[in-house]
Amino acid sequence: METNIEVTAILPTYNEAKNIIPLVNKIHTALEGRMKEILVVDDNSPDRTWEIAKTIEDKNVRVIRRTSDRGLVKSIKEGIKEAKGKYVVWMDADLSMPPEAIPKLIEQLRHHHIAVGSRYIKGGRDLRPATRKITSRMVNLAANIIANVVSNGSNTPTFRSFF
Repeated sequence: METNIEVTAILPTYNEAKNIIPLVNKIHTALEGRMKEILVVDDNSPDRTWEIAKTIEDKNVRVIRRTSDRGLVKSIKEGIKEAKGKYVVWMDADLSMPPEAIPKLIEQLRHHHIAVGSRYIKGGRDLRPATRKITSRMVNLAANIIANVVSNGSNTPTFRSFF
């Protein structure tokens, strides 16, 4: 299907009612002047994130409410299937990932097939509380041991983008 949309931002959500509107606004600011769509893919959040997202009066925002077969990876997959943009970005909806980095990823996609931003590489920032940072590092270490993977420390991306 031919489209003029340059970027699709996929936001898989679960209980992100307090973050969804500020995040959508930040994405709009970061992608100002670009044709874009923002897909909120919500797993039927008890805090009704999907309902709050539907109150956003913007033709560039679409909401998908998933009531069965839920999960982060499945939400991202559904978002990719629904995406209309030339470039696709997905990010957490908890405001831990800076939407201001999206244009930099898109620029890299003009020269490469994939661009990954990480809070763990040089220039990356991890603004989460110390307990979340430590827990994240421990989970990544355990996953690497279980998967028998040698890590260079940049295995937890904050954004994944492709075209």
